[in-house]
Amino acid sequence: MTRKSGSGSITRDGYIRHSDNELQHRKVWRKYRGEIPNGKHLHHINGNKKDNRIENLQLVTSKQHRQIHSGCKFIDGVIWKPCPKCGKFKQLTKDYWYFTKDGYVNYNRCKECHKRIVAEKKAQKKLDVILSGEKGTE
Repeated sequence: MTRKSGSGSITRDGYIRHSDNELQHRKVWRKYRGEIPNGKHLHHINGNKKDNRIENLQLVTSKQHRQIHSGCKFIDGVIWKPCPKCGKFKQLTKDYWYFTKDGYVNYNRCKECHKRIVAEKKAQKKLDVILSGEKGTE
């Protein structure tokens, strides 16, 4: 289902589509920057899919686009990811995150938080062993 918007209509996903069936943001990009390379996506920097000014469009890879829409920030070619545990943004590099062999973030938390959580679990396990031993001597 689409809604009318000036010279085009609004798609179900919120993009403006022209009568020639082309999405407006893709048309604007081609006018000012040329063809969109295969495997690349256009990202609306301010999140407004109807704001198709060229300064609001950013060419990114499919992976970068997924990262941006999952809460990451793409600043000067560097991806910054928020840690769900501490809330801090950290560069998406091996210095700050653990990765699976496929390149995805492992544990869904930064290295700092992961190390803290593992240490806390180990300390709790030791305490549980000590406490369970004391119960047996009563």
